[in-house]
Amino acid sequence: MTENGSDSLPFEPPEQENIRLREENARLRRLLAVHSIPIPQLPAENPPPTKTAKPSPPVDKEERARQRIALFRSLFRGREDVYARRWENADGRHGYMPAVVKDWKAINKSRPEDRKKVDQKTRKFVPLTDAVIEDHLLGKETIGVYALALFSRGLALQQSDWKGAIASYAEAERVYADLARESPSHRRNVDVMERYITSICIDHRQGSDTLDHAQRALAISEAKWRAAPEDVQSQFDYAIDVSQMGAAVSELAGPREALPYRKKSLEIRKQIAARDPENVQARQQLAMAEFNYGFDLQACGELMQGRSMLAKAAELFSLLRSKGQLLPASEPFFARTLEISGDVEHALGHSGAACRFYERAEELFSVAAGRKSLNQPMMASLADTRDRLKSCPGSKYRSHLPH
Repeated sequence: MTENGSDSLPFEPPEQENIRLREENARLRRLLAVHSIPIPQLPAENPPPTKTAKPSPPVDKEERARQRIALFRSLFRGREDVYARRWENADGRHGYMPAVVKDWKAINKSRPEDRKKVDQKTRKFVPLTDAVIEDHLLGKETIGVYALALFSRGLALQQSDWKGAIASYAEAERVYADLARESPSHRRNVDVMERYITSICIDHRQGSDTLDHAQRALAISEAKWRAAPEDVQSQFDYAIDVSQMGAAVSELAGPREALPYRKKSLEIRKQIAARDPENVQARQQLAMAEFNYGFDLQACGELMQGRSMLAKAAELFSLLRSKGQLLPASEPFFARTLEISGDVEHALGHSGAACRFYERAEELFSVAAGRKSLNQPMMASLADTRDRLKSCPGSKYRSHLPH
């Protein structure tokens, strides 16, 4: 930080803050009046005695700056020996790269074909200091804690470049693994990265790679869960990894081999949901576990058991949706539940029931597609559902479905 404090973080004086808040209060009152919403009035009679608060000692600008920097460090944990610096080209392209000091003398002396290797050997990472964070908070440059920048890049690439997303998650995982040697709390971040990689591998049917990543993620979360079996977060992570292990086994060895994992995941989900019945996320995850178990049951030929489990999933999904609690990310799985339920009814010879399931599934898939929240496998499911509806007797979609 600067010695004279001239570049310290800006803070609004109390007088200006009071004026701004009064103006905002007046604006909100006008907005309530426009929409005919009554403005609550404070009781005028017998007001409670006011307490005179003791003025807190003034905090100088340098101390406030230190507090802000400490808050930033507590919220964004990552490597201290390097940070990511944002770059942007004239054509609008942008991204993050490690902040480094290059040895240009060594680079320029080397042969052109060796310069990249020389650069990698001679460059020195710039550490994440308080001065760097202060410049970020003042808007002088945009930085990212390195592991978080890699994770964000993975999220951005997941739909357009899944292999690049895996590479970013893998690099973030290595960073977190280094941090975990000093702080065990980062072991969960390693598990999260493995989980994201596993999810992509499942979507793109990567076979043995899927199983490898699923096993690593499960080993981490299971160890953490066994160390603290009553910890809800540990139980939650373990349930996710058991489910993904089931998906990986199903891909490699078939759905029957995956049934023990699906059942175990369902049992854990039931325990979590029973512990907090009002937890919307826990109930959606329970519906997902019921769908996964039902899907593999019907794939094994256990049609009646699969039908029953899929009906439970559909009922819970429908209940959450009716209350406005179904997250957009869960809607495609509701549609997929209805699609597979239609397949089961068709296999049982109930063409009318199958048609109704397909119609509802197509409707939900289309809503999710309009929000651009369908990945490639779900887009394929939408296409399959529409194909089934084209030959479904009496379907109202039959005459106008796109060819």
